[in-house]
Amino acid sequence: MPFVNAEACFALKGGTAINFFVRDFPRLSVDIDLVYLPVEDRPTTLQGIGTALERIAAIVGDFLAGSAQGGVGGIGYMTISYFSQLKTPALFATGLVACVMGFLFVGGVNWLHWRLLHSWHDSMVKKE
Repeated sequence: MPFVNAEACFALKGGTAINFFVRDFPRLSVDIDLVYLPVEDRPTTLQGIGTALERIAAIVGDFLAGSAQGGVGGIGYMTISYFSQLKTPALFATGLVACVMGFLFVGGVNWLHWRLLHSWHDSMVKKE
């Protein structure tokens, strides 16, 4: 969401906006309801939407793939590289590593959340 939020021409609406900014309602899935704010004629609007989405895609692509300078890239770059070379065992290994890293990251953030808030925040203090 930070990448989409960087584009001032888009606004979130509906349940997505409530879920991200007002209250964290439990949901089975999260879709991104975006509204393009500038009111222009159709061709100009479509061009503006395409340009904004290209900027978002470039940022997300760089974030996922990392830098391939000198043959060294991130886990996303390795996954794409192994996929294109049909190296199935290495592809599964990078997928497993990415999953483990994701679980560790989420677990670390949850632990930090609990550690910082459990003793004083109203939502974390046990009610009797």
